[in-house]
Amino acid sequence: MAGRKSLRRIQLGREVTPGTEVNATSVWRGIGTLLDTRKIERVNEDIGTIGGTTKTNQPMKGGSLNMSQLATFEQFLHILEASVKTATPAQDGAGTDYIYTYALPTTSGNTVKTYTIEGGDDAGEEQMLYSFVKDWQLTGTGRNGWQLSANWLGRSVEPGTFTSMPALAAVNYMNFGMTKVYIDAIGGTIGTTQKSNTVRMIDLKFDSGVQPKDTADGRLDFSFHQGTEYKFTGRIEFEHDSISIAQKVAQRAQTPQLMQIKIEGSTNFATPGTTYSVPTVLVNMPFVWTNFEKLGEANGNDIVQGSFFSAYDTTAAAAASVVDVVELATVP
Repeated sequence: MAGRKSLRRIQLGREVTPGTEVNATSVWRGIGTLLDTRKIERVNEDIGTIGGTTKTNQPMKGGSLNMSQLATFEQFLHILEASVKTATPAQDGAGTDYIYTYALPTTSGNTVKTYTIEGGDDAGEEQMLYSFVKDWQLTGTGRNGWQLSANWLGRSVEPGTFTSMPALAAVNYMNFGMTKVYIDAIGGTIGTTQKSNTVRMIDLKFDSGVQPKDTADGRLDFSFHQGTEYKFTGRIEFEHDSISIAQKVAQRAQTPQLMQIKIEGSTNFATPGTTYSVPTVLVNMPFVWTNFEKLGEANGNDIVQGSFFSAYDTTAAAAASVVDVVELATVP
């Protein structure tokens, strides 16, 4: 029977020139369905006909895609490439792993990678060109894998034909239990002081600031994209203990600090590198707490949640960055 949900798939191709179609080179190992967002207006006319006519106007075309999945070290690369910048990997010494560093922009905008996205099932395919990530969210809680969701925007969604299905890539899942959180003074060394036995939940949100630009350029979909101001925010849930109380003190004083969120995988690299031996994601950021909520409880135990934002800090002389270490010499 055609059209079964189990036969849906999303395939990704990295465009060389934004908006120029390419064949898919990887399958997204998660959930997502393309949405046609073209605008259709019914035309109102005083022409002596009750109920009007079937006349319509189509002033714009567009498309979107919401992706969700258990986060993997390998596929997170696609989200970072399409929302932060195109990274050049560095081999980790003689190891089989490669280090991808995504530094958030400061004095000038980064160049993101655009994608051709194919979606559908065995009954038919649709595709969206010139696709980039508007925003993404990475959420982790105890005894669960990290959850990743991303909202893509692109040009019009149109019928097409699937590229022959690429081989499914091997992936390693990011689990919350393998996470460590470090908080240090703004003038210190990031990743030095681990905050153990206290962090219960982390929720990170990144709004890329990448915008589609609509101009008079002889087309109904957007003309080009442009990077604008990004926003990087988050929430952390703590045990109510000396660590969280100290962070509430920092919030009241509005003291910037350094935070590193380190997520490690469980599978060793074929050949360990100089720095890393397992898949690793580092979220490095200067940050400031904006508020702490009133005390809550979990299983009769007091907990507390704090919200923060990350931006460029003059003392640290840096903005946030995300480092993703995987056994891939290129983004698939």
